[in-house]
Amino acid sequence: MKLEKSCGAIVYRKINDDIEFLAIKSNSPGEHWGFPKGHVEEGETEKETCIREVYEETGLVVTPQDGFIAYDKYKISEDTYKEVVFFLAFATDQEVVVNEDEVKEYKWASFDEIYDLVTYDSTRNILIKAREYIMNNEKDL
Repeated sequence: MKLEKSCGAIVYRKINDDIEFLAIKSNSPGEHWGFPKGHVEEGETEKETCIREVYEETGLVVTPQDGFIAYDKYKISEDTYKEVVFFLAFATDQEVVVNEDEVKEYKWASFDEIYDLVTYDSTRNILIKAREYIMNNEKDL
């Protein structure tokens, strides 16, 4: 069984006292909503992959926060599994500029809107964990 590995981030921002999350709609077949992520390149750490992929897909420069990490693992073909490592990253006041080869559209929205928007249950579970982490550590973030 082969294993593919990707890394990405649950990107969030604060508008006044409200927290918004960033979701992207992939340009790949199936066009699903999720979070920026991509394949680990040779010699990269997981965090380096996360930073590069978020930038490549959204134009945002982010720093993954220490203390939060979540994993998603699923079968992508008969003999291949994919593991995705998600970090949490705060976005400063930057403009999103999507890579149209990879991202069809993006949306900043509340937890509830993004929860309803994302395609897969496993992605929703990671979003729940990210929100809980933010709420429990807000004063430290």
